[in-house]
Amino acid sequence: MTTAARRAYLTQHGVQPAIATATAKVILYRPADPVVQIGRVLLDAEHVPEGTGGAKGEAALAYVEAHGVTAAVAKVVKKVAEEQPDNPLQMIGKLLIEGVRDESESPSREAVARALSKSLEKRPTASELVDHNILKSSPDSKTSAAVVASKLELEKAMKENQLTKAIGKRPTANELLDQNILKAAPDGKTSAAVMASKIELEKAMKEDQLTKMLEKRPTATELVDHNILKQSPDSKTSAAVVASKIELEKAMKEDKLAKMLEKRPTATELVDHNILKQSPDSKTSAAVVASKLELEDAMKKDSLTKMLQKRPTQSDLIDQKILPADTVEVQ
Repeated sequence: MTTAARRAYLTQHGVQPAIATATAKVILYRPADPVVQIGRVLLDAEHVPEGTGGAKGEAALAYVEAHGVTAAVAKVVKKVAEEQPDNPLQMIGKLLIEGVRDESESPSREAVARALSKSLEKRPTASELVDHNILKSSPDSKTSAAVVASKLELEKAMKENQLTKAIGKRPTANELLDQNILKAAPDGKTSAAVMASKIELEKAMKEDQLTKMLEKRPTATELVDHNILKQSPDSKTSAAVVASKIELEKAMKEDKLAKMLEKRPTATELVDHNILKQSPDSKTSAAVVASKLELEDAMKKDSLTKMLQKRPTQSDLIDQKILPADTVEVQ
């Protein structure tokens, strides 16, 4: 039988994946008889080997090599591939349990000890583990890394317990809605979390817009140049203080004017004092009557001015014998 035919047979029955799975399971538990346990796992996938556990990386490789697992499994697989039974996995499992390996292939205690010694030599020191942040070092460098690790684990457990209690007491979404902490969608369909994200986004957009506007706002010097802010004469007082001073002066003037307006006489009092004139029918307001009188007075003055301009001179009056000839001219 050719090698290709044996390989096709093993592939057809999934021998290699099944052995790999069984081997990985056995390495995980590290039993004293890994070859036998691989056979039992092949016969019963639910079988759990009894061992010390914990083999990983180079330690796992040393464990496999120390027990001759690779050579034993390869021999059984080769035998089954040549015979090609209907159920190869069952036959491989039985052969591994029955011990097809030669006794000479079993590793000696010395071989196991050498393999273990090599693994221990390659393991990192406590200082290296501290440097890689795997073990924690105490601040005073007196407490062992193991004690520090235990302390950290305890603190972590206490924090987790505290967090669990806090989560147990946290308010529900409905309570947060009632307290207006979470926002409910108007249609009642969108979740509160989505609404909160929307509000946060709108807030961020407004903040960004405000920031851009503040960047474009004119400086105090520009506002002074445009006469919006007032500058102090000595150029030492800030524009804001000057503006406050001007506002105060304006408020004081407004207050003074308001008091004066409160004390001003009424229209009736002005009529009684003959300052405002009252209309004969008592229907026209004093202001209109005053304007009328002002107009009449102006008209009379204008008429008088014109008449004075046209009056004859003293010479004309003497020539017209209205004044005697010996009348002394008035300068």
